[in-house]
Amino acid sequence: MVTALVAIAVMGQGAAKQSPASYVSKMLARYYGLSSLTGTMHCSQTALGMSLDSETIIQYQMPNLLYIKQSMGGPEPAMSRIVSNGNRFLYSIPQDTKATLFAMGPDSLGSELVENVVQNQDGAQKTMSVGDIYVVGEGGLPLHPAPPLNIAINRKPDLKAFADQLATVEDQGTVQIDGHQAHLIGGDWRQYAVAPVSGTYQLAINEDGDLLRYITKETVFDPRAPGMKPTEVTTTWTVNLTVNGAVNPNLFKDPALKPRG
Repeated sequence: MVTALVAIAVMGQGAAKQSPASYVSKMLARYYGLSSLTGTMHCSQTALGMSLDSETIIQYQMPNLLYIKQSMGGPEPAMSRIVSNGNRFLYSIPQDTKATLFAMGPDSLGSELVENVVQNQDGAQKTMSVGDIYVVGEGGLPLHPAPPLNIAINRKPDLKAFADQLATVEDQGTVQIDGHQAHLIGGDWRQYAVAPVSGTYQLAINEDGDLLRYITKETVFDPRAPGMKPTEVTTTWTVNLTVNGAVNPNLFKDPALKPRG
C-alpha cells in the first residue's frame, strides 16, 4: 500500500521519534484513494530581496477528470494548464522545449497539445488515470516540480521522491494557521536520497492530516559563476485543499477538447 511504503521511507530517515514521521505519513495518507479534490496553492519564492509569486488551482474527479491552472508573476509572467474531460486532455508545451520553440515565433510559446485519454500502449488499449495525465502535462507548468501538487495527485514515485528529500524528521512544535492548530514537522532537506543536505524544510499539518504550509530554505551556488556567493532561496507554499468535495464540472470543459470531425 502506498501509504505504508512512504511511512517506512520517512521513518527510515533516522528520526529519533516516531511521532513527527507519523504526521508526515498521515498527511500523505490524507490524499490517497480520493474520489475528488479541489483547492488552491499559493507559492512565494524569495532570494536576494526579490520575490516571485504563483497561484495554482487544482481539481480532479476520479478516474480521469483533471483541471490544473498555474499562473506565475514576475518579469516573465507565465500561465500553463492541464485539462481533461475524461475523453481527451490538453496540456501546455513542456518548459524544457520552449527555448527550441522560440525560433518558431511568440505564438508557439503559448501552444497546447491535445491527446486522447484512451491510448494504445504496447498493442493494448489503456485508459489514462488522473496521475497518468498529470505526468504527461506537469512539465509544462511554470513551477515544476511542485511538491504540494505532487502530494495532492498522490503518485507513488512522487511520494517516494518527496520522502527521500526529508533527510531528518523533527517535531518543531505547533502554530495557529487560520484559527486552527497545526503541527510543525521539519528538519534537514536534500534534493534527492543520496544528495548532501543543502537546506531545511518545515511542514504545517493539522490534526486531520491536511497540508497547510510547506517551506523550504535551500542554499544554492553555481561554481561556474566567479565571485557568486551562496544564496538562500526560500520557497513557501500555502495550501488550501478540500478532499472528496464537490467539483465544478465546467472546469473540465474546453473547446479544444471537443471531438474532431
